[in-house]
Amino acid sequence: MKTLNLLSLVFLLFIWGCNNTAQTNSPTESADKTTVEKPSPNQVVESDTNGKNATQRKLLETKPLSDEELQNWFPKTILNLNQKSSQKGTLKGIEANGASAFYEGSNNQTFTLSITDCAGKGAAKIYKKYARYKNPKDDQEDDTSITRHFNKDERSGKSVFVKPLNQYAIDFLYKDRLAITMNAQNMNKENIYKVLDAIPFGLLLE
Repeated sequence: MKTLNLLSLVFLLFIWGCNNTAQTNSPTESADKTTVEKPSPNQVVESDTNGKNATQRKLLETKPLSDEELQNWFPKTILNLNQKSSQKGTLKGIEANGASAFYEGSNNQTFTLSITDCAGKGAAKIYKKYARYKNPKDDQEDDTSITRHFNKDERSGKSVFVKPLNQYAIDFLYKDRLAITMNAQNMNKENIYKVLDAIPFGLLLE
């Protein structure tokens, strides 16, 4: 467990360093590109005098899912990966409800999936952070990492692939409500998105 925590800390520090490095433009493989859909004028919501748009106001008035509801929702198996553990809460020091689960498959394939509900007053800062993904930035690639942005299928987010570690970190906002993070190791891009497509996030919002 100590080794796993140390590896996770190294990975998070590496991602932080990548995000704070100057942008470098270089050729990328066409197979690793993700379609980006720019928001249409009709999708732009005007802010009120308090700086909150209609979505933010609605979230403030919405009762969030409980930690228990989120933890119990995680599927036991996703494709060929099995849930090994789960826990309540995703963000320390912030009054936002969430949960996470750890999955493992063959050939050392693993991923951790974390979900935070952006509803309620305590999650306002979380929504603001993830809502930025609805206006994608340019993709980047250098010798150590590949960063891609996406805005499709009601998911707006960013993926970072760390080449030396063979790890992906994916953050996205789902249906303007759920802030989702996936950290995967020893999984290729195609399998990761197959997993994401197979997860019934929509059931949480029914």
